[in-house]
Amino acid sequence: MKESKLFLNEKSDSMTEKIIETNGAETITKTITLMCCLPDLASVNIKDRLLELEKWTKAETPPIEKMNEALLKYPLSSSVLYTEDKGKEMTNLFTEVHELRKGNVLFQMFFIAGRTIFQDYLDKRLEFLGYKSDLIVFLSKHKSQSETKALTAHMSGNYANADYGGLSNSLCTPAPLEMKKLLLVMDRLNIEENLGYDVTFEVTHHGPTELDVPSLFVEIGSTEKEWIDPIPGAIVARAVLSLADFGETDTVPKIQITKEFQEKPNCFKIIPLPSLSAVVIMATGKQSAFSEQNSLSGICFRNISLKP
Repeated sequence: MKESKLFLNEKSDSMTEKIIETNGAETITKTITLMCCLPDLASVNIKDRLLELEKWTKAETPPIEKMNEALLKYPLSSSVLYTEDKGKEMTNLFTEVHELRKGNVLFQMFFIAGRTIFQDYLDKRLEFLGYKSDLIVFLSKHKSQSETKALTAHMSGNYANADYGGLSNSLCTPAPLEMKKLLLVMDRLNIEENLGYDVTFEVTHHGPTELDVPSLFVEIGSTEKEWIDPIPGAIVARAVLSLADFGETDTVPKIQITKEFQEKPNCFKIIPLPSLSAVVIMATGKQSAFSEQNSLSGICFRNISLKP
C-alpha cells in the first residue's frame, strides 16, 4: 500500500520545535516509541505490516541484566497473567528493537514479552536504558462482546479500581492530537479500502496509568479473524507512520469520523458514568477543557480545569 499523506491542522508543542541542522542533516526533534506485545495477535500483525511498509534498521537489544535492573527499579503495576498466558514466559523484557528515521522523527519499535496494559513506568525504564521517548503508542487488539469489526484508539487510565493494569484512580498523560490524527487517517483508509470497519475512540480504561510521557493505544477489533487480517493491520500501520508528518495541512473531507473529531476540540479522556452514556473531556488548551455530557436531555458543555 502507498503511504498515507493525511495531516492535521493542529501542531503540538513537541512537534513544532525548531529543527537544528548539522552538516546538512536534520536533527531528530521527536522520538515515537512503538510497543509490540508479542502475545497479542493484533499487535504482531501491525508490527509485521510496519516492517513491510518501510525499511527498518534492527538495533542492538539492551543487555538482559540491564533490562532486569530497570524492572526492579521501575516495576510493573501488576504481575497478573491472563488465563491465555498461563504457562507462558512473560519476562517483560525487550526481545528486539527496530528503528526508522522519517525526516526529523525517529520511530523506535520494541518487541516485548509481556502485556501492554501492565507496562507502568515504561517511560522510566526506557530512560534508564538510554532511550528517549516523546510519545508512546501501544499496538494492540480490541475485544468486545458484540464482536464488531473496528479500528479504535483510546487513552489508558482507571477512574476507579485497577482491574486491568495500572493503579486505581489514576490516568496516564494523554496524547489528544496524535489520537485524533490516527483516527482521521484510519477512517480515510478504511473508506479507500472499502473495509467496512467502525472507526471510533473508546472510553478511557485499563492500564498502564503511570506514564509521564504522552501515550495512547491503537487497536484492531474484535475477534481473532480481524486481529490477524493483514488489511486492517496495514491500515493501522500506515496511520501510525503518518504521525511522522504531523503538522501539515489536513485535507480530510468532513465524513462521519470528522463530525466527532474535526469540528470539536481534540479528545482528551472519555469518562464512563452510570447515569450517562459518557463524559467526554476535550483538550482546548494547556489549562482548560470541555466536558460533553450525552444524556436524554441533550448535550451540554461546561468548562473545567486541567492540571498544568
